[in-house]
Amino acid sequence: MSLSGPLKITYHSPEEEIAFGPGCWLWDYLRRSGASGFLLPLSGGADSSSVAAIVGCMCQLVVKEIANGDEQVKADAIRIGRYANGEFPTESREFAKRIFYTVFMGSENSSQETRMRAKKLADEIGSWHLDVSIDTVVSAFLSLFQTLTGKRPRYK
Repeated sequence: MSLSGPLKITYHSPEEEIAFGPGCWLWDYLRRSGASGFLLPLSGGADSSSVAAIVGCMCQLVVKEIANGDEQVKADAIRIGRYANGEFPTESREFAKRIFYTVFMGSENSSQETRMRAKKLADEIGSWHLDVSIDTVVSAFLSLFQTLTGKRPRYK
């Protein structure tokens, strides 16, 4: 029995570790849970944008591993992305479009800036993105709350 050659040690930057660690965890969760993707309310702020970026990195890692010949990742991606007829993901944005859904839930208080940030990030990652107004829903809940309790919430 002979020894293999020396392995090259690769160190990741802190930014890569932040993206790769949670990205791998999300992939593991997705493939084990039987879910077919993720839904993220994308506000355009730092928190939801960070989560979206990590899912985008996850999609890039999946496509890279498939390109490197990982048959298990390929089989999981085919199942999760519902590919058929011998198709499989070859581009991270196309894969994201199948498994990642983002929605900007805007209101009269939302700025055009955050709306555009959410859309731009969703486009960059490739997620299936919706931009919806929730003012009517909020008004309905406030009305229902007032009918049931006789009180109206105050936010100031």
